[in-house]
Amino acid sequence: MDISRSLKLRDKALSRIYDVYGSAKSYYSTSAQLFEVEEFSKWMQCDCYGYIIKEDDVEIDSCWGFIGFDYCIEAAKEAGAEKIEEVDA
Repeated sequence: MDISRSLKLRDKALSRIYDVYGSAKSYYSTSAQLFEVEEFSKWMQCDCYGYIIKEDDVEIDSCWGFIGFDYCIEAAKEAGAEKIEEVDA
């Protein structure tokens, strides 16, 4: 799916949320819905990542399916820190 189509779908979903919820729902439930739409939009744009942790060319850990590069980097750093603690222990 090309980006312009996914952006149109995202905008359509956003307008539906605004039409349905408007000010009738609380700000928090509306923002939760918007978060879901943003995540879905990122997924549709292939903004999905994973990481592999290797030691001496041997894979010791990996995880995939992170939506958003920053989230993946954060998780990889945490996993790397945990592996360092395991080695030091």
